[in-house]
Amino acid sequence: MGTKSCSILIKLVLVISLTFMAAAVARTEDARIQLPGPSLDGEVAVEKAIATWKTARQYAEAPLTMAQVGQMLWAANGKIPTDAVSGATGRVIPSAWKVYPLEIFLVTGEKTVEKLQAGVYRYDPDQHSLVTLAKGDKRGGLSDAAHGQKWIAKVPVAVVIGVDFDKTTGKTTAEQRAEWGRLEAGMAGQNMLLQARALGLKTNTPALFKASELVGALGMPEKFTPVLIVTVGK
Repeated sequence: MGTKSCSILIKLVLVISLTFMAAAVARTEDARIQLPGPSLDGEVAVEKAIATWKTARQYAEAPLTMAQVGQMLWAANGKIPTDAVSGATGRVIPSAWKVYPLEIFLVTGEKTVEKLQAGVYRYDPDQHSLVTLAKGDKRGGLSDAAHGQKWIAKVPVAVVIGVDFDKTTGKTTAEQRAEWGRLEAGMAGQNMLLQARALGLKTNTPALFKASELVGALGMPEKFTPVLIVTVGK
């Protein structure tokens, strides 16, 4: 093969590679959904939210808005500015060793959230956005993993709070890591309950579920351990 032919071949390979890279980026962007920015000045006092909190297994058929969903996900694990000079940011909950092992997953049905298809989404706190994990209504699988609690299959929205225990490896003992991870999941869940109430929404926290079945049903990465489910609706 001559020098000219080699040059043409190399150019062709580069063009094909760049085309595939551009397509991959496009697919990633298509799978990402930007959420409305969170409000930092609500109209309901935290004392009012605590005093009027409601747990429910039945919800209205009215869909939630993207703003409501975004606000609740931000309350669970969103970012906040902590240093106006350096621009450093933190999260809405504290984290032991600042490893932030929590991951938040949103499960929706068809037309249960305005402008959002039925599916499973991972919340990205850095970009305050949703990344599509699976398409289609997975609430039935969620219900099955929760020991067949049928009402869960009809909830407008379910939020699964998981922990990536790999992020805490090497810090302390396994028992302490497990305890802290679950503690942080509890704080995130409590934030969600109060935020939902401040938005006029009802919630529930079904405690009985099989973690391994839940991971498989929702298509979650296997390294995450589900710790808490929060159902939300009107």
